[in-house]
Amino acid sequence: MRPVLVMILLALAANSARASECRTVQLNPAPRIFNAPAWDPSGERILVVDIAAGRIDVYSLSGMRERSVMRPGPDVLDFSRPNSIEPTGTGYLLGDGANRFVLLDRNLRPAGAHDIASDRREGGEWRAAPFQWVPFDSGVVGYGFVHDGRQSKTGIFRIHWGPPLKVEFLREMPGNEGLQPYLLGRGYLARLGNRVYAYSFEPDYGLIEIDGARLRLLKGLPPGFGSVPQLPPNQGPASTASLYAAFARSKSVVKLVPAGGRLYILMRDIQTRGARRWLLAEYDPAQEKTTSLILLPTSADHVEVIAGTSWLAIVEKGPFLPDERFTPGSTILVPMTTFSRLHGGTIENPLVLCKP
Repeated sequence: MRPVLVMILLALAANSARASECRTVQLNPAPRIFNAPAWDPSGERILVVDIAAGRIDVYSLSGMRERSVMRPGPDVLDFSRPNSIEPTGTGYLLGDGANRFVLLDRNLRPAGAHDIASDRREGGEWRAAPFQWVPFDSGVVGYGFVHDGRQSKTGIFRIHWGPPLKVEFLREMPGNEGLQPYLLGRGYLARLGNRVYAYSFEPDYGLIEIDGARLRLLKGLPPGFGSVPQLPPNQGPASTASLYAAFARSKSVVKLVPAGGRLYILMRDIQTRGARRWLLAEYDPAQEKTTSLILLPTSADHVEVIAGTSWLAIVEKGPFLPDERFTPGSTILVPMTTFSRLHGGTIENPLVLCKP
């Protein structure tokens, strides 16, 4: 048998094996509105903050909801407007409204809270409103607005819990229409080891690496995905559906995904006649280079990708509906052992993770 034919047969066999390893489940009941989910420490449960319902839903690998956590009330550890959740070394950090953060243990029990609008602050009457954030050390790194009592800035900053609370402004970033994509979803900031990475659209297309007090702009991201999506004006809740619809039609970077000690970039690619495909680009910050391109088994309007200890979850979301919820999609589970073996591929010929 010819060597070339042998290689082709082996490649086909590998693709078939990957397809058989992928699992598709339905989150039941489906959450209405949610941002990036999170894995629990065991890697066997997916945590979803249902923003519309004001609760944390815990789903098993079968897709069935095991339990929900709600704590409305006046106590300092209660939460009534949860919107996002991120793992920490000891549990989770829950965003509650625009200004509160609730520390949760691994059983989702509140262990502390910080209100960056009312807690005692160092350095005068500053205000901060992060719309993107990741836990980092004893605080968060955020992207949003900071007002120091004299002027407002948009950019990247670090908040230290203290006490007292302290803000450290790190880098100014674009405002106005350049903010819209950052307001439609989470994931443009990611922590990998002792560094935080923040995504920047054009003209500074790349990743901003935050290493202590040192910041640098990294290049080498896949070309053609750096333009700020052209979205209609934000006119409040009435325009949410049209904003998400326009975002779903844009060729753009959507999220940074830490997975298995590596950094990946989730990209929505719009092809001829509007066909949509989703790609994960493996990125090496040390080399400032894209090293792999992987095609995901979905063409959904919106996608969340989270990596756990055992599974990579691809959570689909359909169009945003007038009754203020996403059309439910499937959740595709891929073993991390399968995902971590994929290296190579190009934009024109990406590696296939598994078949849809």
